[in-house]
Amino acid sequence: MAESVQLPDDIQRRLDTWKAVGALGVCAFYGWFAIVKNVQVPVLVFLDIAVHEIGHKVFSPFGNLIMLIMGTGTQILFPLVVGLAFGIWKRNFIAWGICWAWAASALCDGARYIYDAPRGEMMLLGAGDGLGDWSKILGPEHFDKLYLADRLSSQLRTLGIVTWFVAVGLIVFSLVRDLPANRDVTAAKAARATPTPSGALTPVRDVDMWRR
Repeated sequence: MAESVQLPDDIQRRLDTWKAVGALGVCAFYGWFAIVKNVQVPVLVFLDIAVHEIGHKVFSPFGNLIMLIMGTGTQILFPLVVGLAFGIWKRNFIAWGICWAWAASALCDGARYIYDAPRGEMMLLGAGDGLGDWSKILGPEHFDKLYLADRLSSQLRTLGIVTWFVAVGLIVFSLVRDLPANRDVTAAKAARATPTPSGALTPVRDVDMWRR
């Protein structure tokens, strides 16, 4: 088995800094579409659909209501749990932040889905009867409380925005945490580049300057 290459500390810290900057860019991308434009995030939407449908399949043995709820539930919980795994076991705040930014976009996506429950305007994948999950959950088939859709949607969207800011905070914390170490490395390099003379300097006359 090949051994992993251990990079020098200063190079690893620089790499981690650029990872954090890139992760902030990813969070900004997610936030722009999910929060500002209030639409599904391009490319990520396909992964969300896959996780959503897997949630339906996994929880289908627990009854129709749980199966319906856990489509959106799994879509939200999966990136939250993966982010916690990175944070607790790997102490990787950058990966944690990216996963929670993904979870924030999933929360906003779920909010749009709930908001549409009494309206039925969204184009839904595989909804043969034309009703989405939350139209059934909040409709006469189960809770019969479609009037709660707007309130639940607003609360879920607010939670998504808060989660997005937490995600950004995790990445910024990782970036700021490494700054003192980067300054120490830079100072150490500067000290090695300009060594202090070991003895007293002897003046050299102009006439002797070019003599060997």
